[in-house]
Amino acid sequence: MFRLFPLAAPALVVVGLVGALQRPSVERLQALPIVLIGSGLTLAAYGQWSLYRRRLLRILRQRQADRVEAFGPVEHDARPGDTAE
Repeated sequence: MFRLFPLAAPALVVVGLVGALQRPSVERLQALPIVLIGSGLTLAAYGQWSLYRRRLLRILRQRQADRVEAFGPVEHDARPGDTAE
């Protein structure tokens, strides 16, 4: 059930747009709050995801730097077909 939560906000935007298209021109503004709320939730989720990815990348880079500092740079073995120059 929780796997459907990321789809809820974009679905809310779609429902609001479809609702706006089906209403007469005078009543289309009634669907605007649904579209705005869905858009806001989608943007907030994207912002949180972006922040999470940035933090995770920073942690991984820090761990790699700590590992290089502790053990020195990693030398890769030559692969078959590589020529040493």
